[in-house]
Amino acid sequence: LPRPAQDLLYIVKVKALATRAGFSSLGQEEGQLVLRLREGLALDIPHLPFPGQPWLKASPHQLRLDLKRLGSRWPGMLERLLKAMGGKP
Repeated sequence: LPRPAQDLLYIVKVKALATRAGFSSLGQEEGQLVLRLREGLALDIPHLPFPGQPWLKASPHQLRLDLKRLGSRWPGMLERLLKAMGGKP
């Protein structure tokens, strides 16, 4: 597939995983990828995947992934994180 088609398929896949994991939005702010939980949900921060990683910051209602720290690994790490949080089909 051409690169633009691959990118579009990745976006659709990540949005589906994020929805299954309880997130309502996914966006970029100040060099970070920000995932916000649906209203009424809260993260169980002590039990998040990848504990202690400097690229992952959590609050009860959102996750932030530091894109600079992750570099080119961010797409794969985002997908692994969402799958580990219950986003598996």
